[in-house]
Amino acid sequence: MYSYKSLGDSQANRNSSAVEYRDSIDSRDNIDEPSSSKREHRSWSSILLILKDAILIITTITAITLAFSRYHEPPRDRCYCGNNIAEAYTLGCEYDTLASAWLPQHCIDKELTAEFDRSGDGPNGTWQYWADYSHERELTLNQLAALAEVPGAIYYTSSQWHVVHCIFYWRKQMRLPKTGVTLEPRYNHEGHAKHCGMIFQYPNLGSQAGVVLDSDIF
Repeated sequence: MYSYKSLGDSQANRNSSAVEYRDSIDSRDNIDEPSSSKREHRSWSSILLILKDAILIITTITAITLAFSRYHEPPRDRCYCGNNIAEAYTLGCEYDTLASAWLPQHCIDKELTAEFDRSGDGPNGTWQYWADYSHERELTLNQLAALAEVPGAIYYTSSQWHVVHCIFYWRKQMRLPKTGVTLEPRYNHEGHAKHCGMIFQYPNLGSQAGVVLDSDIF
């Protein structure tokens, strides 16, 4: 005998196949969804790891820089600036016109030096400096500062410069409790006071001076 399926059975089979097909698609979607989430998680993890490494590198560089600067900074009881101008810059020194020397920051009374630079007998209250006794070859401040690297080099200026230099150094000494500045051994002794006394007694002798890198010696 032949077996015939009813129309209802065929329709039921088709509906069942459609349901199975949709379930299969949904199942694949559910599988892909976690994979996408995992990729996004890995991406954020990589970004955070890079940021962490960058912060670690920056922190390390900063620590090394601070340690290097502290190592090269002269002790506060010293006014030493090395053996040449390049080393002076490494030590944080600068040329100080009042001292006629390269000094570290803790040995400079910046306010007083600025006032000294405005108290000259030259044009507009400046001081003039020369390479020769006859005052024919004038020096710029950069040329003056560079004399520190020339053994035995001296420069010439006015008698008034020397008088005012002495007055301002006494002021620098009196201001120490206020400023906390270190007075360099080059001038912090009785010999310098006697020298200034002679300048006051014989103010027209003229003036000459040298530029030093080490103000710890006199």
